Amino acid sequence: MKEIIDFKYLDKGKDELNNLRHSHGESYEILIVRSGEGSVIVRDRLFGLHSGGVYFINGMDTHCTVPREPDEYYRGKIIVSRRFINELAKTLDCTELIEELFHKNGGIYFIPDEKTAAYIDDEFSAINQALSERNDYAKISVATGIMNILKCGHEKKKTQIVSLDDRISKILEYVNENLKNNITLDDICNYVHTSRYHLCHMFKKTVGMTVFEYILSRRLSIAKKYLTGTDMSLTQIFETTGFSSFSYFSKIFRQYEGVTPSAFRAASRQK
Repeated sequence: MKEIIDFKYLDKGKDELNNLRHSHGESYEILIVRSGEGSVIVRDRLFGLHSGGVYFINGMDTHCTVPREPDEYYRGKIIVSRRFINELAKTLDCTELIEELFHKNGGIYFIPDEKTAAYIDDEFSAINQALSERNDYAKISVATGIMNILKCGHEKKKTQIVSLDDRISKILEYVNENLKNNITLDDICNYVHTSRYHLCHMFKKTVGMTVFEYILSRRLSIAKKYLTGTDMSLTQIFETTGFSSFSYFSKIFRQYEGVTPSAFRAASRQK
């Protein structure tokens, strides 16, 4: 099914995307943690990664999981076309559900009780079976399963920011409030009252990347949203997202996305 970008009923052990900030383009992700502890970073929000947790992530937002013990990290996930889900929600008159799960507050997660967890696993298993059988009704079964999981998540939704260190949340907030400006390590150290060494060590350990890698990933994420969702000029976009020059913006964008900003916009509009 072209609507399903990625699906894994059970994925275990090290993942090449662990500790790596990434996005999936115009999609939505449902992540189900079967075992493991650590943190999940979505945009500028730091959530706890907990066994049993169910996470709803906007694929356009940069995000990553940072498990404490990668070999013990077991999970399942669905990455589905944003257009497919949005059209379903519009048909079913439940667009507010999608807005609250994927767009507000930088993501949602909840830890279900035993009964709810069993229900979600049944729906997840039904999606897995439908995708493997590929019969005439597969798309209906997949759509039903996904919408049932979303409905369950909306009913049980719980926004929560869990940080291993409150200073990490403050750093994320500071970066996102000052992306237009030239951000230095000294600025951040002064804001959270810590040394450069401690800040860099703490941030890398918790977030899985350096401070400057995080800043770059946020600038690219916002630039992609402007490219796909607005008519802002490329000059306006690079200035708004804090890149020092258009040539640097274009170089970095092509390095990470594989195409120029203008080609990325054109491809998005063709879709």
